[in-house]
Amino acid sequence: MSESIYMAEPPKGLLRNEEKPPNMHLEISATGVSVVVLAAMAVSLRIFTRVSITKNGIAWDDYTILIALAFAIAMLGVSFEHMQYGLGYHYWDVKTVDFAFGFQVATLSNTIFYATSLAFTKVSILLFYLRLSPHIWFRVLVRILLGIVVTYAIVYDLLSIFACKPIAASWDLRLAPTATCIDTLTKYMALSVLNIIIDVFTLVLPIPVVVGLQMSVRQKISIILIFLTGGFVCVIALRRTILLRPLMVSTDYTWDAVEQYQWCFAEVNAAIICASAPALRPFFMKYVPSLLKSRFGSSHQHNGYVENSNDLGSRALETISQKRSRKVSIMDAYELNSRDYIEEGRTKDGHVDDEARLWDGKKR
Repeated sequence: MSESIYMAEPPKGLLRNEEKPPNMHLEISATGVSVVVLAAMAVSLRIFTRVSITKNGIAWDDYTILIALAFAIAMLGVSFEHMQYGLGYHYWDVKTVDFAFGFQVATLSNTIFYATSLAFTKVSILLFYLRLSPHIWFRVLVRILLGIVVTYAIVYDLLSIFACKPIAASWDLRLAPTATCIDTLTKYMALSVLNIIIDVFTLVLPIPVVVGLQMSVRQKISIILIFLTGGFVCVIALRRTILLRPLMVSTDYTWDAVEQYQWCFAEVNAAIICASAPALRPFFMKYVPSLLKSRFGSSHQHNGYVENSNDLGSRALETISQKRSRKVSIMDAYELNSRDYIEEGRTKDGHVDDEARLWDGKKR
């Protein structure tokens, strides 16, 4: 097959520029790099908070979000190779030899990286949920959803890899004339809709737990903002799904796929940022306390002590450890033994706790 053969002829009135064909590589790179950097910053602050501020070490939800970030970075890396094989060029500027194999391999790779990154992010969120409440019903639902997320990711990847018979036709269009394949639009529409449903369930699952909490208005607003971040990811997933049908019938596929690519970047990395948001509260309490000021009002920290301006007579000073002890009752609104808010990962009764333990019926 000659490299001079292109996928299509230019539309009437347009001429092919063989030396410098127009492309959208800058748009792809700018979107990918910017959102990956933001996600990496969120995860870095999360790990810093766990290790240096709460001093409770890294747990399974942290490890899984790191894996999700690794796949997001891999997705960005493959995108540069993808562009070399035609992504971001007009379809009539893409050579058949590039589109038939290199483009398809890059597409399959990033499809798998996309689905796997999202899966690990959801697993991270659900592992965090296990420390959110000790209620049996809640923890059972979380574990069921965990199983669904893992199963979905495995099915997604397997359907992507084994979509054709022979299998190699999934990434080599030269085998397409004699291959039998699952309809691409039907497959990805079904998977995308199911992904949105899982996202919505993940988003609303902790709401019954949060609704019953006793907390200040400021704390409720901060929790709502965290949930709105998750809602933003659902909106992105919906937008990406809407774009699927017109993309699959596009006569300029390699050009029109750029928007889909950008939304995939946004969805994967916004999900990582959303998953990291709850763990960043102690960081902002320490370094930007004005954003998360507690209901104690005008407390000010000076040289390792807290000065309570409401007691103008005595100006009583509390040590940092005393402040942390009091902060537990304010910030730990979930009634969980979260290692983010209890010093050295110990609960009020002295037990080391990485996940919320079931209540024994006694008030603490």
